[in-house]
Amino acid sequence: MDPLSVQASVAGIATAGAALANTLFRLVRTVRHAPREIQSVAIEMSSLASTLEHLHDVLATGASCAKPSFLQGVEAVVANITSTQDEISTMISNETIFERLRWMKAAGILSDIEKHRVTVTLQTSILSAAILVKSTTTHSSAHERPENRFRIQAESLIQAGQVSLEHDNRYTRIPRQRAPSPPFRTTKRLPSPVRRSEIPGHVWPEDLFDRSGAPTTGARNPSSPEERRRSSRKSVSDTEREETDYADARDSKTNA
Repeated sequence: MDPLSVQASVAGIATAGAALANTLFRLVRTVRHAPREIQSVAIEMSSLASTLEHLHDVLATGASCAKPSFLQGVEAVVANITSTQDEISTMISNETIFERLRWMKAAGILSDIEKHRVTVTLQTSILSAAILVKSTTTHSSAHERPENRFRIQAESLIQAGQVSLEHDNRYTRIPRQRAPSPPFRTTKRLPSPVRRSEIPGHVWPEDLFDRSGAPTTGARNPSSPEERRRSSRKSVSDTEREETDYADARDSKTNA
């Protein structure tokens, strides 16, 4: 069976189904009180036409993958769809469109259209799978020879490396290096960035007291309250005496 003739049959039945669906939709819009079954049949017929178009595309792509038995099955489905389309065309003729009794068997027509669509979908899936398997096999065979060549080269390089290592009698002395010392803790205290002795006004205790703890002659620290009061009174008396001497000296200069 010629695949091209089968493709032409599928394309023709798909075009006829689409035209029949358009006619049914137009009747639903123009005829008042048209049976509801007409719209349902139009929807199913439009879906079947789309499925047939898909089968036609797959046949055009993978005609070489289609076996004669597969093509015979497609021809049988096309004949059944043609019979259903002829029956629908008879039901929508001008003389019988208003005879609702004829549309009582619309449920059977819808069932037939559904069966046709399922069959066409299955045939499309089978042919698509055959095309995929063939393309994968061809791709694998095309890359099999380069992959074998690369594998042989890799094995040759590995064997050459092994032979080189086996025949290499040279002894390379490994240099001895001193192991790094482990870290250890020390009690040495590092100097502070800023020493207190460098701060203005700071005096070390050793500068005020000798080793025995007695205060030095350069500085005296009053300890009792009585000594602190005497020291404060002495400071006040010295200040008053200095102010008096300054006033006398100023008066002497003025009189002179």
